[in-house]
Amino acid sequence: MIRLLFCCFILSFLKDAHAQVLQIEVVPVTKEVSFPIITSDSRPEVATRINQYLQRSYFDTTFTKQGIRKVILEQVTGPEGNDQFQGWDGIELIGKYQNNRYLKLNFEFSYTGAYDTQGTETLLFDIQSGNQIDIPSLFSINGYFDFLDENWLSACFEQVKDAHECETGERQLEGECYNSCFTFEQFYIRNDSLVLITNDCYPHVLQNCNPVLHKSFSLRAVSPYLNGYGRYILLGEPKPEVVTKTWFLTGKLDDKYRIRMALEPDKDDPSKLQGYYFYEKYKKKIKLEGSINGKNVILREYLDSSFFNGEFKLEWDTKYFPTGIWLDKAKLVKMEVELRWINEVDD
Repeated sequence: MIRLLFCCFILSFLKDAHAQVLQIEVVPVTKEVSFPIITSDSRPEVATRINQYLQRSYFDTTFTKQGIRKVILEQVTGPEGNDQFQGWDGIELIGKYQNNRYLKLNFEFSYTGAYDTQGTETLLFDIQSGNQIDIPSLFSINGYFDFLDENWLSACFEQVKDAHECETGERQLEGECYNSCFTFEQFYIRNDSLVLITNDCYPHVLQNCNPVLHKSFSLRAVSPYLNGYGRYILLGEPKPEVVTKTWFLTGKLDDKYRIRMALEPDKDDPSKLQGYYFYEKYKKKIKLEGSINGKNVILREYLDSSFFNGEFKLEWDTKYFPTGIWLDKAKLVKMEVELRWINEVDD
C-alpha cells in the first residue's frame, strides 16, 4: 500500500513538473490592457522565443519586463496611452494551458484604427523549441486541403456568402472572409477533440454580418490527415526526428482562376521544392518541382507526373504576398499570379 501511494505521488509530481516548465506572469499596464511575460528556469531560451513572438505580433518590437509599460503605453489608446486615433483599446490573456508538448494561450483584444477590430486569438507554442505552431503545420502536405474540402470549406463558404449578402446585398465569395476559411484565429484542443472556429474576419463596424462557423472533430477522425509532427502534438505520439514545414497558399491566376498550392523543401536540400497546386474548380492536383534562390522561386508543373506543362516564376515574399507569372511550356500563354500565405512562414 505504501509503495502504491509512493508511486502515485511520484507520477503526480512528474506530471506537475511537466506542466510547470514555463511560468506565466500577467503584467497589468492599464485597466484594459495586460500582457504576459513567460519565464523558465529549465528552458530560458524557450521562454525568450515565445516572448519575442508575442511582443512582435502585438507591438512590432520586443521588450523586457522592466520596459513593458513604456513600450505598451505608446501603443495603447485612452487617457493613459497615446492621443492618436489608433492603438490597442484592450488586450487580455483569457486562457492558458500547457503540457509536456505545447503551451496554448488565448487572447481577447480590441483595436481602434482605420478598421476597428475586436476578437479572440489562440496561439500554440512547441514547449521544447518555443516555436509557434499553426494549425496547417500539423497536417501532411496532402492532408490539409483534403481535410478542409471534406469537412470544413463547404459550410464555411456558405457562411461567407451569407455575410457578403448581409453587407452588400450580393451573394459572393470574396475578401478576407474567404481567406479566413483556410486559417483559424481560434481553435481548441479539448479532451479528445479539435474544435475549429472562424468568426472574426469582419471589422467591428460590420460584426452583425460576420460569418460564424464552429465545428468539433474527434482527434481519431483528424488523425489520417496529420503529419508526424501533428500526431506528436495532438495525439502524443513520438516526436519525429525531422520536422518539415509545409507551406500552404491560396491565390488566383489572371485574377480570375482560384488556385491552392502546397509546397515543402526537400529534406536533404532545402533549396529544392516539391508539392502540387490545383484549380479550386476542378480539385485535380498538379505536380510541382522547383527551387528557391533568395526571393526567386521557379516551379515546374507536370501533368501525369512526367509531362512538363508550364512553370511558375515567383517573387517569394514571406511577409506579404508572393507574386509572379505562370508560363505555358511554349511560353506563348502568360498569366499573372498572386498568392496568399495560409500558414505562418519563417523569414
